[in-house]
Amino acid sequence: MKILKVLFLIALPALLAACSGEVNNSALISGTIQNGGGKTLYLDDLNGAQSVRIGTIKINNDESFTYNGKIKEKGFYKLGLSPSNYIVLVLDSTEHVNIEAIADSLILNYKVTNSTENELMGKYYALEMGMGAKFDSLSLIFKNFKAKDSTLKDIDSLARGLDKSYLEFGKKNALAVKALIEKNPTAYANLYGANMLNPDEHLPTLDKLAKDLKKTYTKSFQVDNFVAGIESAKKTAIGSLAPEITMMNTTGERVSLSSLRGKLVLIDFWASWCLPCRKENPNVVKLYNRFKDQGFTVFSVSLDTDKDAWLGAIKKDGLTWTHVSDLAGWKSVATGLYNFNSIPTTYLVDRQGKILNRNLRGADLDKAVENYLAAEKPDTLINK
Repeated sequence: MKILKVLFLIALPALLAACSGEVNNSALISGTIQNGGGKTLYLDDLNGAQSVRIGTIKINNDESFTYNGKIKEKGFYKLGLSPSNYIVLVLDSTEHVNIEAIADSLILNYKVTNSTENELMGKYYALEMGMGAKFDSLSLIFKNFKAKDSTLKDIDSLARGLDKSYLEFGKKNALAVKALIEKNPTAYANLYGANMLNPDEHLPTLDKLAKDLKKTYTKSFQVDNFVAGIESAKKTAIGSLAPEITMMNTTGERVSLSSLRGKLVLIDFWASWCLPCRKENPNVVKLYNRFKDQGFTVFSVSLDTDKDAWLGAIKKDGLTWTHVSDLAGWKSVATGLYNFNSIPTTYLVDRQGKILNRNLRGADLDKAVENYLAAEKPDTLINK
C-alpha cells in the first residue's frame, strides 16, 4: 500500500560517459545533457494537486544548460525533454544542483551532485530499481517454466516459491529504507522512500517520519498528504478496532459491522463487476461453509452501483452471508473509512472487533482463520 501517490517515474543513477560540466554555483540548476545540444528542457512543479510548468531551459550547443529561475518551496520538481523522458529532483533555494545526463534517456542515465537530498533520492532509486529487476527476473523464470510441459501443481509450487523469494528480497529492501530514514529523519526525499514500506509492518517508522517531516515542513502539500495518509493508515492498522460500517443490506435494512461482534469476521470489499473478486468467491464460500459453525462469518461490502447486478452476483456465486452496500461505487463511504483503492480488499477481524490481518487470499486466509479458531483450543493449534 502506498501512502503517498507520487506521480512520477524513478531511475537508478548511472555513471556517464564524458561531457562532465562545471558546477555553476550561482544557478539553481546547471549541468550537461549529452547529445542534447539545441534541445529544450522543461521544469514542472509537482507540489500541488496538479503539476505546473514553471520554466523552460534551452540546452546550449556545447550541451551545457543553466536555470536561474525561482521556486516557491522545497519539494519535488520534474526536469524533462518529453512526457516520457524526464527525471525528478528535490529542489529548494538553498542548493545549487548539478546534473549530468544523456538526452536519449534521462531517467536511466543521470547523476546529480552538490545536493544531499538528491543523493538520498539516488539511494532510494537504486533500491526501487533493484526490486524491479528482481521482479523481472522472477517473472522470466515463471514464464519460461509455464512454456514447458508442466502440470498445474508444478506451476503453483513454483509460483509460491517465487513469491516467497520476492517477499524476502522486499524485506531486505525495507530494512535498507528504514536505515536511510533513520539516518536522515527530516530529509524531504524520505517521502519517496516511504512508498517502499508497508504500513502493516512499518507503521511506527512511518508515523515518526510523518511527525518529523510535519515539524520541518509546516506548509508542504506533499507532506500534508503523507501525514493524512499515515493518520488514515493508523485507523485500519493491525490491532486497531475496525471502523464501523453501517449500510443497507439486500432487503433494505440497516446493518452494522458491530452487530457481528463476538464472531470472527472477514470484511470483504468487492463488486459484481470485479473479475478477481468473483474468481475468489468460491474460495470464500468453501471457507465460510467450513468454519461458520465455529463462529466465523463474512461481512461483504459491495462497491456496486446497480442493485440488480449486485443481487444477481450474490445469488449466482452462492454467497449466503451478510451483504451490505450504499450502491455508491468508488464514492462509497467504505473506501474512505478503510483507505483502499482496489478490490478485492479484505480485513480479518477478531471477536472483539480488532483487525487481525489484511488482504489474505486462498491458503493464507484459510490458515489464518484455522489458526485463530484453533488458538481457542490450544491442543489443536495449527502451525503455531
